[in-house]
Amino acid sequence: MSKCFPHLTLSLEEVINNHDGMCVIINRAYFGFLSLGSGLDSVGDTIAVAYETDDYEKWMRDSTCIWQISQAPEGYYFKNERAPGEEFYLFRGADRDQGDYTIYGESEWHDDRKKRTQFDIMPIPVLHDGGPPAPISHYITVGDDSFYGRGYYLKSGVAKSESGSHQVYATLNHTGDHRDEWYLFAVP
Repeated sequence: MSKCFPHLTLSLEEVINNHDGMCVIINRAYFGFLSLGSGLDSVGDTIAVAYETDDYEKWMRDSTCIWQISQAPEGYYFKNERAPGEEFYLFRGADRDQGDYTIYGESEWHDDRKKRTQFDIMPIPVLHDGGPPAPISHYITVGDDSFYGRGYYLKSGVAKSESGSHQVYATLNHTGDHRDEWYLFAVP
């Protein structure tokens, strides 16, 4: 998929140092915004999705797509304020579906989930071979519950809902098709 995006990607350091951690996060494969779903489950959590759209200017300002990245004891927290006073933290679910963990936004902080809300963000090395600079993309990982905490890569699912969203998962292996790569952009 080739789309023209009218904004420049940023490094994690630029987002934190120059933009107070505020950014939108877009999947490289589908150019979908990392976003919160619309509903809540019985414990107040919502599914995380990658919302695919061509109306970037609208979604760059949509509160469900704006994240604040902040330092955590072991990585980074991703906080979203879907509406005034409604804060959600991105976290990894406890159960696996076909080997992958579901990613949620939690509306109430749970100390027992603290490790599952800490993500690592790694820039992907880009080889230029004399060509123009490529945008900076990142892997976003989260640990599992094992003693050593293996890294699972945040990825966009393949299936797309009628509303244009792909569910977001954490997977142990690279996808090989850029669904596990993410761009960081400043909020305009």
